[in-house]
Amino acid sequence: DPGKYRDYMKKRFKPAEWVDEVLAKDVEWRDMTSQIDQIRRDVNSLQKNIIAPKKKAKEPCDEEVAQMKDMQKQIKALEKELPEIAKVRDSLLNKIGNIVDPEVPISKEEEE
Repeated sequence: DPGKYRDYMKKRFKPAEWVDEVLAKDVEWRDMTSQIDQIRRDVNSLQKNIIAPKKKAKEPCDEEVAQMKDMQKQIKALEKELPEIAKVRDSLLNKIGNIVDPEVPISKEEEE
């Protein structure tokens, strides 16, 4: 629950916006992952339903093959970006601490 983490961050005198930044990066990572998966499904469908039957019938399919290669290039480009987004997301996530027991006193100073 992001609300609990925002409240916890405020109690620990840290910016609650960090939680929103992590969530935004996670959404970006998930969107890119599903985009890659969708393009892969499209490539497989193109290969199976259009290119393979045309090759069997010995019909020209150069346009479709070029389209498939472009899609594969898109996948590779997105896959290069994905680890960087995950790295940023994870580094932001590491700034957020675990929620401690409510009985633990919270203060700015460790000695208190």
